[in-house]
Amino acid sequence: LMFAFFDEVLYFNGRLLSAMVLIYALGEFWEFCVGLFGIKRRKGSWFAVIFIALGSFAGTLLGTLIFPILGSLLGGMAGAFAAAFAYELAHTGVSAAAMQLAWTAAKMRFFAMVGKLAAGIALAALLLKQVVFF
Repeated sequence: LMFAFFDEVLYFNGRLLSAMVLIYALGEFWEFCVGLFGIKRRKGSWFAVIFIALGSFAGTLLGTLIFPILGSLLGGMAGAFAAAFAYELAHTGVSAAAMQLAWTAAKMRFFAMVGKLAAGIALAALLLKQVVFF
């Protein structure tokens, strides 16, 4: 970012900004689709999907506060796991079904966050390439 202050036109042109927005949008789209529709495919209720998504969001926030980078991933997975387990246990009363849904929710959250992390790494690589190798 310090290079942008020296010569903004040279380092941040429209093509670069368009590519960055596209990569960011793809990362967000990936996280949304994998995180929500992966659970929706397993569990038919939209209320369950929203409840698990809120649990995942809360876990991500708490994990980020405790341990900024890895805590986001682990907190999101733990939040999705806990919310899915609590929902399914309250809904059916069967702990085996609750455990199965909880593991599915944690896996979907992991894949969603890894995809978003890959988009972030691609953004950083694109920016580094533009600044260092221009």
